[in-house]
Amino acid sequence: MKNIILITGCSSGIGLESAITLGKRGNQVIATMRNLEKRALLDQKTEESDINIEIKQLDVTDLDSIKNVARQIEKTYGKLDILINNAGFGVAGFFEELTLKEYRFQMETNYFGVINVTKIFLPLLQKRKNSKIINISSLAGLNAVPGGSAYNSSKWALEGFSECLRYELNFQNIKVFLVEPGPFPTKAIGENMIIGKYVMDKSRANYAYTSKMFQLIEKRNKRLKSKVSEVTNVITRITEGKIKRLRTKVGSRYSPQFWIRELLPFKVYEWLLMKFIG
Repeated sequence: MKNIILITGCSSGIGLESAITLGKRGNQVIATMRNLEKRALLDQKTEESDINIEIKQLDVTDLDSIKNVARQIEKTYGKLDILINNAGFGVAGFFEELTLKEYRFQMETNYFGVINVTKIFLPLLQKRKNSKIINISSLAGLNAVPGGSAYNSSKWALEGFSECLRYELNFQNIKVFLVEPGPFPTKAIGENMIIGKYVMDKSRANYAYTSKMFQLIEKRNKRLKSKVSEVTNVITRITEGKIKRLRTKVGSRYSPQFWIRELLPFKVYEWLLMKFIG
């Protein structure tokens, strides 16, 4: 057995594929998800791969749920080698149309959920030297877009938290990493993207812009060539000590907007963006 690894958000996408990939490499994976009714695909892939993965219910917004899993891991293994904070989703819509409740809902999972899980599992990580925390962020944590203020801000907050935590835990030989995927064909940009309650109300001031943004996103998603395996490969390399830097971007070559912003003066970038959606 290589490492005891806990992953959140394993019902689909990056979480599910990471659980299978890391399990195949001899690790003991504890794959968690908020709703165990969505475990069928993970069960199927686990059986097909002939590996042993523990599947547990864990809601990153529910402290009792997290503590329950932590107690089970402590009783069974006495430690945790690697924590992968993957659970997340997106709330889409212009600021004016989103409610305060929707903003809080976004932050509770993408930001405070990571803090909740990390805080509770830290004592188990401290029982092993050279343990790791891998936070799945996004290029959205580096590059904002109209209609993304809720999602972008949750990922920007995660970026800042993770960098601070990296410095603080260095003293304990616990390493923190950020994986920053570009656009990928996962449920985070499909079924897991929630549109605000009032966002598509035709009477709202930003309806025309919002509608165009969603059309552009839909067209982009149909052209996506990147694969989730690119992300799981990076995660695997981090777990095996082959990547040591704080941030690793994945699939950024499929996100021209990121490189345009990096290379152009902001005034030029802003003008191009406004022309694009105007």
